[in-house]
Amino acid sequence: KAPAFHAFILKAKPVFEPDLFLDMFEKDWGEKIKSDDDTQPENGGATEGVDARLYCTDTGLHLTFGYMDFAIPDDEECAKYNYMWPDGASVAATHTAHEIVMVTGGNSIRDRAMFYSKVVSTLSKMENNIGIYANGIVYEPEKVVKMCEIVKEDELPLPVLVWSGIGKEEEGISGWTDGMKQ
Repeated sequence: KAPAFHAFILKAKPVFEPDLFLDMFEKDWGEKIKSDDDTQPENGGATEGVDARLYCTDTGLHLTFGYMDFAIPDDEECAKYNYMWPDGASVAATHTAHEIVMVTGGNSIRDRAMFYSKVVSTLSKMENNIGIYANGIVYEPEKVVKMCEIVKEDELPLPVLVWSGIGKEEEGISGWTDGMKQ
């Protein structure tokens, strides 16, 4: 069984907005995500500066949000390697909080990948979310939305699921991927 798909959502302001996400997701994809009441922590798992929410779909996919009102240390280091977002490091350096988003369950890796892609696309449209940190890189939200448009054609947005890096070395250029294990 493949591992979960996960990302860190970088937030401009320390605000957790799960209800806004649910409304936007339903409008974007025509699908409803419901609270997983059987496993929902008491008070949503909230402690000072930290919160958690658990959701599920009718097809057995699970979505977990973990909110923290502090920045991820040194995330701008990973942002500088995104050759498609020259300003990524400076934008990432301004975030003040983050969410961990994880997708598990479902009947197949493809089901998880499609659902994860829809989730990060919707999260990327939220004004307070300024970066998506996944696969060892920080993605620009607007580009994530564009890359995930292909999901509407029942195709996987591979650039969101697998990062293809390139870099200069003394004797040429090297390449690598991150995310292929899923």
